[in-house]
Amino acid sequence: MAAVAAGYIRLNYGATYVDLKVMSEKGITDPDWFEFYPAIVNTYLDGSKESQFKAFRRKVRVDCGVVADRNNRLGILYWLLDNARTIDYGSETSLPFVPTQTEYENEWISDCSLMRRFVLEFEESVTRTAFPV
Repeated sequence: MAAVAAGYIRLNYGATYVDLKVMSEKGITDPDWFEFYPAIVNTYLDGSKESQFKAFRRKVRVDCGVVADRNNRLGILYWLLDNARTIDYGSETSLPFVPTQTEYENEWISDCSLMRRFVLEFEESVTRTAFPV
């Protein structure tokens, strides 16, 4: 399989994939959005607080803009359905992610079915102790 082109994200599912143009991304290349694990903050009787964070997972938002090709839109659906889904972006490959929601709706720009905009939100299914270089 050829490397994903710069400015694109590859959604891997099953034995196939779909490459989508990225208009903007948040959370993959910079620590813009993340969740701590374990999400424990203790509040003591004296009112003081202490966290027990050991790791984090990236939360990601990718704006793919208008996805005109129906096969690519179907690819997004099949990627979301695949429990072994991964992404390739930049120099990182086969990153396991899970959707942040259990439903999805694209945006029709100006209520036009020909201009279906896809903004995907997902989070890593593994935790990290260091941000990738």
